[in-house]
Amino acid sequence: MSIEAANRYWDALKSFAGQDVRSGGYLIEAYRGCALASHAGVAALARAYEELFKTTGELPRAELFDPELIRALQTQLRELANGDRATVQWVLTSIGL
Repeated sequence: MSIEAANRYWDALKSFAGQDVRSGGYLIEAYRGCALASHAGVAALARAYEELFKTTGELPRAELFDPELIRALQTQLRELANGDRATVQWVLTSIGL
């Protein structure tokens, strides 16, 4: 899935049936493929989680992150600009890494 498609899906969940139904599970569903494919996808996933936390208080949950996704976050970390790097690091810290 492209980052643009993931963003559209994620944004659509804000107004599904007149309410915001976004959750970490939907976030991973939307952005996992992007994060596995590129450092831009890793950054997009982390930014979406930051937005989710700011609007709902939901932190990243370890059970939503499989080993392959964790590896992508860790290995792409050094490719990111400082702001995105800090956000990805926040996600990793939140899930206990």
